[in-house]
Amino acid sequence: MDPTVREPGDLVGDYRLVRLIARGVGTKTWEAYQLSLQRPVVLEILRQDWAQDEEVHRAFVDDVKAKASVKHPVVGHVYEASRLPEATFLAREILKGRTLDQWLEEGLRLPPAEVAQQLESIASAYRELESTGTATVALAAHYIDYDPRTELVRLTNLSIDGAPDPALAQQDKEVLGELYLQLLERGKPGSVRIASLLVHLTDQEREVPVTWRQIEELARRVRLELAEHETQGEIRREERKVKKTYNQILKFGAAIGASFVVLGMVHYFLKRSETVAPRVPVQPVEWVPLPEKVAEGAEKAVRTRQLSREEVTVGQYAQFLEAMDTDGSAAPEQEEQEEASAPESHRPGNWDLQWEDLNRAQRREVEQRPVVWVNYENARAYARWMGVKVAEGELFQENAGLMKSFTGMSNGILEWGREKKMHPAFPLSEPYCLASDGITLRFVKEAECRSPRLGFRLER
Repeated sequence: MDPTVREPGDLVGDYRLVRLIARGVGTKTWEAYQLSLQRPVVLEILRQDWAQDEEVHRAFVDDVKAKASVKHPVVGHVYEASRLPEATFLAREILKGRTLDQWLEEGLRLPPAEVAQQLESIASAYRELESTGTATVALAAHYIDYDPRTELVRLTNLSIDGAPDPALAQQDKEVLGELYLQLLERGKPGSVRIASLLVHLTDQEREVPVTWRQIEELARRVRLELAEHETQGEIRREERKVKKTYNQILKFGAAIGASFVVLGMVHYFLKRSETVAPRVPVQPVEWVPLPEKVAEGAEKAVRTRQLSREEVTVGQYAQFLEAMDTDGSAAPEQEEQEEASAPESHRPGNWDLQWEDLNRAQRREVEQRPVVWVNYENARAYARWMGVKVAEGELFQENAGLMKSFTGMSNGILEWGREKKMHPAFPLSEPYCLASDGITLRFVKEAECRSPRLGFRLER
């Protein structure tokens, strides 16, 4: 019997073969069971003729050593390497979930919070590999394993002997972005933000490639914010459940008494228990005059343009939404033809957390804070409602010194800089927008060049 021809049930050292998983050029990969420790494993068995070549065998052992040196919890472990007369092989951890290529084949999707968590874990593993100078083979969907029962993502150990390839690292990031863009469940809270990060990974024209550390930190930030949003939602659902139970008890008592007086009192107290905030008066805007550029020969600047010292507040924006039939469904009169495609609703992102689901006391606390997650078109709609304009980028560049006395979240930051400039790294391409993420300036392709997590000001 040819010892290189193996079937399920055959023994290879301490391991009983279960099923053939994959057949490569130089190896066969089996699911197996280790008899001594009674655990399932993966066996990678080197071709017998290759195993007799000392140079090939030495390279195989060096790769196993590289794999064994990795200690990150996301990366699968290597148990041992062995050279027996009948086989040369390595035994490694068997990952218990399903590979992402299986998820894609079955048309399954992942919610944004889960994509953020997986992206954070994978980036953490690759950051560790990069910091230790560990080389790897190219990443692919069948090397990423996800177990929905434990909500853990794991990576097959792809480490090899040698020096890491920076070009391959960039390719791995692009593969990761494209893979999770296909798996991302759209239309859920956070899906737009995590999709933006994934598109960021697939951008091959970036002058400075995004690092694994940046990917890890951005994914963690999205995950934590989505978790906070979910926690707030759970609290609100529990409050509504308690209120519903309380209302049912009151209604039951009213039915027993069959008294119109009691029913009237119950109705009164039910109305009293609702957390309806009073109308918020439009807070006055403090305008700061801005000097115009002085022409040569002129004696002084003529102050005509003015900028709001404060950013638009949550309370002011709530008044605007109330005027737009509470939820902003009544769009204001369009001033320009290009605005005909503006969104029907003017509610900013996370409006439930900023205002909608808060009680009286909470609203009094937040009504003076800057409103955030307002996109460009909605900000312009608010400005038109106020009879003014949205303050844009050039004002902040020209009046940086004056703005040091201003309050808010966006001091000195380029807000909605609509002017496009030529990217120095891509002089033959279309002009880019110069945008701010609140920390640094960068060239981006998106038309809306501004972080929505900043407040916005008005100009007249």
